Amino acid sequence: MSISEFEGTAAEFLSAGICPMNCRYCYIPKNEKMKIIHAKIIKSIKSNEIFERLFNIYGEKLEYLGFWGTEPTLTLPLITEKIPYIMKKFPNIKEFSYSTNGLSDPSIIIDFIKKVNKEKLEHEVTIENQISIDGPPWITDYNRMEGAVEIILRNLYELIEMLNDINLQENLKFELQFKPTIDVENMKEFMDDIFKVREFQKFFKEISDYVKEKNKNKNLIFEGCGAITLVVPGKYTSNDGKIFAQFLNIWHNFGLSSYTSRLLRIINFMDEMYKKRMFTCSGGDGNFGVSENIHLCHRTFYMDEPEYVESILMGESSIGETENWDVSLYNRGIIDWINEKFIISPDDKDDIIRFLYVLRGHHDFWKFQIGYIRAALTELVLCDQADKRLIEDEGIFELFALFMLGCMDCPMENLLNTGSINTIPISLIRLWGNGAFIEVLKTVENISRRKQ
Repeated sequence: MSISEFEGTAAEFLSAGICPMNCRYCYIPKNEKMKIIHAKIIKSIKSNEIFERLFNIYGEKLEYLGFWGTEPTLTLPLITEKIPYIMKKFPNIKEFSYSTNGLSDPSIIIDFIKKVNKEKLEHEVTIENQISIDGPPWITDYNRMEGAVEIILRNLYELIEMLNDINLQENLKFELQFKPTIDVENMKEFMDDIFKVREFQKFFKEISDYVKEKNKNKNLIFEGCGAITLVVPGKYTSNDGKIFAQFLNIWHNFGLSSYTSRLLRIINFMDEMYKKRMFTCSGGDGNFGVSENIHLCHRTFYMDEPEYVESILMGESSIGETENWDVSLYNRGIIDWINEKFIISPDDKDDIIRFLYVLRGHHDFWKFQIGYIRAALTELVLCDQADKRLIEDEGIFELFALFMLGCMDCPMENLLNTGSINTIPISLIRLWGNGAFIEVLKTVENISRRKQ
């Protein structure tokens, strides 16, 4: 059975099972059993097993291939060796992508670029490189590890210098992005000293200025540093939502957030909202862990590894100072059910059809999910756990539901919390329902007025 019969063109697979960092907000429970998974991954890459598996599923239709971690650069050298094989196997590849913590030697990425550059590219191919860095040392080093910023910036600047020495063929592009992530504790620190917002913006501006000034490679795609994103998954209360709203009120006085652009996208494409899939995640499109199974998304990559799951259930987890959200949700019934219904064999035709049918229902239809969010928000307002302004105006009421579904929806998070891929956790509705959405809406309205 081939998922390509259902027009699949994108895939991502677990390319590394361990990580040298233990970020405060990481949702992956970590322990020694991850080394066993990492060893399996190395064997799978070296033997071409993973690529053969992808070919059996997609054939030559595969266009987008993502390397997922933990930390993908740990095995990127092994994948680099396989580039001639990959390009021959998948002649229609348009994009390679991965997200890195930026701690690895930049020559690893440069070697990968050089290897792709040696191939005869008949069409444009992009290598998308995302670096996770949360801001100045007081935030990144706190969230990730002491000294992280110093290492990341040194590696980044070296990467740019090394890239300047490569003559990339016209069809090969290298895209550089940054992903800053913050949690409620970080928000409180901004609120205690609003000048830290300026410090944060100055930090990323200096990085952008450096890249733009030093870069001599016309094939580098760089549009500046990314806007902040919120830690998700997360266990949020109504009070967290009020803190988030206060934070956004301060933040939007200095600049935009990623959520203003997300809401603008919904408003600007309102006539296209019947195409719900435009606004949802890629859950179910094509994800592969270590086994042969097809996964719902990257968050299930470890869940069909029995030794690992059992060790987590037995409490063998090193999760840092912050309670790991996934660990608190791990229980035998949920894991078994997810394995049965949302991690499927590529050889089971009936199960693939069922799986795709369920996911297409999630990605294609709005009404049930909108009705659920409206009902849940109304109950929260009646219990004084959400802002009543959200239900007093019908337009805002409907827009809030569309925003939650189009910007914050995660089928896997829904499953772990509510048991249904179609029902968003109350936690997220509380987070956005206590003033945060109103703050984003006000900023978007101000943008619209300035354009008139």
